[in-house]
This record gives sequence, C-alpha cells and structure tokens, in this order.
Amino acid sequence: YWQEKKFDINNPELYVRVERQSIVGFPDTNAFLFAIRTYHTPVKDLTSEEQASLKKALLSMSPESLKYKRISDNIHDVIKYLDILISF
Repeated sequence: YWQEKKFDINNPELYVRVERQSIVGFPDTNAFLFAIRTYHTPVKDLTSEEQASLKKALLSMSPESLKYKRISDNIHDVIKYLDILISF
C-alpha cells in the first residue's frame, strides 16, 4: 500500500515512480489485456548519474507538469536534496 507524503527537506524521503505497461493480445477472442506495474525506488538508491538526470528532468518541466506530479510546491527543496545526494 502506497501512501503519498509531502516532501520534507528535514526528513527527506523521495521516491521515483516508474510504470511498466504491458499489452497481451488474444486474437482468438478479439480481446487484449492491458496491465500496469508500478515500482517505487528511493532516490537515494539511484546512482549519482541517475540523480543528476532526474534533477535535469525536473528543471526542464513546465509548472503544469510539476503540479501534475505534485511537486510544484516544494520543487526547490527537492532540487536542493538532489544537489546534496549528487555531491556525495
């Protein structure tokens, strides 16, 4: 069970959510199955290169995208945290 929490720079817990989508066709019945599997990975477990790529991606996002991803209110703290992780 996943419970979303607002990011707190003083107690940082930040995760990357990745989805794997699969489609399987059943031609005999003219049907298909669509499935989504989500993965949550702690950002601190990413390599420094992956963390830097995440930072670059976040900095390139529009305000609307950041709002959709629910990080627009604390994007500056998220970037600050990534900078700390990248520097180690």
